[in-house]
Amino acid sequence: MTSDESSAAQRIADAIRPLPGVAAVDNDYRKTFTHGENFDLTVELAPDATVDQAQRVARTFVAESEGVGFDVHYVQLSMVAVKGDLTLRPLSGEGEPPEDTDSPVALFFDGMAAAAVEEVSMQPGSNIPGLGYGVDIYLRQPVDTRAAVELQRKHPGLAGADWTLRNPPAESHRSPNTYVSTGVVPDDVTQQVWTEVVRLVDTHSVHGEDGPGRATPERVTSFEVTIIPADDDTLLRFGEPIAAALTRLDRPVELTMDGAGDYIRITVGGCRRHDPGHRPSRGEAKLAQIHERC
Repeated sequence: MTSDESSAAQRIADAIRPLPGVAAVDNDYRKTFTHGENFDLTVELAPDATVDQAQRVARTFVAESEGVGFDVHYVQLSMVAVKGDLTLRPLSGEGEPPEDTDSPVALFFDGMAAAAVEEVSMQPGSNIPGLGYGVDIYLRQPVDTRAAVELQRKHPGLAGADWTLRNPPAESHRSPNTYVSTGVVPDDVTQQVWTEVVRLVDTHSVHGEDGPGRATPERVTSFEVTIIPADDDTLLRFGEPIAAALTRLDRPVELTMDGAGDYIRITVGGCRRHDPGHRPSRGEAKLAQIHERC
């Protein structure tokens, strides 16, 4: 471990700890032969912290890092608040313009303040053009669509954000049920259908997505229901009312029923393209006959 860099990391933590709006600071600096250098500073913000105070935290981090030979690609400043978390890579490389830390912090606070928002998570990424951050916005249900759209209008960059409906699992060992809509706030019909599908899966799991497809710029809507273990008859029993509910979206929806060994894959209101030689199960053939439009 390089003592100068380790000492600098501690100095930065000590400089931020007494700042207004800061509740706690955790300094995690590591440098090993196998993993190189990593400096992660986590700042827990006070419940009443303001955007100005959080921006000062980020600016202090940058100022105190000046002249220290950190590997800037492995330096992170994370801020944790009551309604979300923000991770910054606040340092720029030699000869590069300074990183803009004020804008992502302002967006983070605007998101948390919106009535429609339950939680905001921002990480270094690329789904927000020009910002350099990936933004996940978890919406409070029932969704205040007007407030969510107003937030999107205020920040046009949120055209690439993930707007997520999240429901707690029926059993604690399972992951939450989530519907992720990239760039578009889920409308009232989508919210109603999602609520119905969550009810229909009962204690099992469902994940929905709506956004640009991997091989096409057109939006693709998909739902994956996991029922483990489940045979074809069980998948069909759950799949019939779920497929019927999805018809209300009035657009093609890729539906996958996963039973860990048995599967049903159809496109409700569309035509699923299967691999050559695909042999549908009885349940898949029945649902396809009713709901596909080939």
